Amino acid sequence: MHDQIAKTVGALFIRQDGSVLLGLQAPWKKVWPRHWDTIGGRVEAGERLDDALIRQAQEEVGVTPTEFRLIATVKEKQPEMYGEAMHHVYAVTSWQGGDPTNACDEHT
Repeated sequence: MHDQIAKTVGALFIRQDGSVLLGLQAPWKKVWPRHWDTIGGRVEAGERLDDALIRQAQEEVGVTPTEFRLIATVKEKQPEMYGEAMHHVYAVTSWQGGDPTNACDEHT
């Protein structure tokens, strides 16, 4: 039996003025603590990437992406520390629910 490669989704929330929202990983996080990162996280078993993106955005910043596109898929740069993973990065250009806010403890 072989280990499956983990999948993650990450959102770059891009405003009309071109500014981009990133989250600063909380110091307690196991993966990339104290690093600037996209908003997002692991894709659950059987979950579609787009559905995971929407769920993660709702959980982490309290908004629902309505216009987005996949812009990159990147292999984990430090698999010896964090395990094998493929990171799927999205540009999110429209969302519902107001301005994104820190809705969980994963970012500081």
